[in-house]
Amino acid sequence: MSVLKKVKALFGMEETGKNIWPETILYGDWALATLKMLEIMAKEQKSLSELVQEFPKFQMRKRAFHCPTMLKNTVMSNTLEEWKKREEEAEVVTIDGAKIIYPDGSWMLLRPSGTEPVFRVYAESQDLTRVKKLMKVGSELVKDSLLRARAC
Repeated sequence: MSVLKKVKALFGMEETGKNIWPETILYGDWALATLKMLEIMAKEQKSLSELVQEFPKFQMRKRAFHCPTMLKNTVMSNTLEEWKKREEEAEVVTIDGAKIIYPDGSWMLLRPSGTEPVFRVYAESQDLTRVKKLMKVGSELVKDSLLRARAC
């Protein structure tokens, strides 16, 4: 969670439903999340459903590949190295894995799990076709890197 403080995030969320407010607590506290949501609703004078309607709609996909812990660093290095050969225009953030952010706002995150023997690929875009393409690219990069790492 120190990453949230490092990047000065106002809010963090995990797909498990944890809502994290770094200025207050670095853990997903449900009571705090509920109070914060009520605070936003009161400030905006809108219902939760009204607030949700204002959010942009995104498509997200996730895939996990079995990856022994001892290979995670090698797979991460290989994956990022192979992606860079593609010479695509994108920003690469390596705070927690490799998040590749494209000019259209879509992104792909390649990262080893910190708690399980898996390597994950996430992709997000407002366009379903784009997210499927990113998922395919990321999955192929990780599969190839896993094969190379296991061969050594």
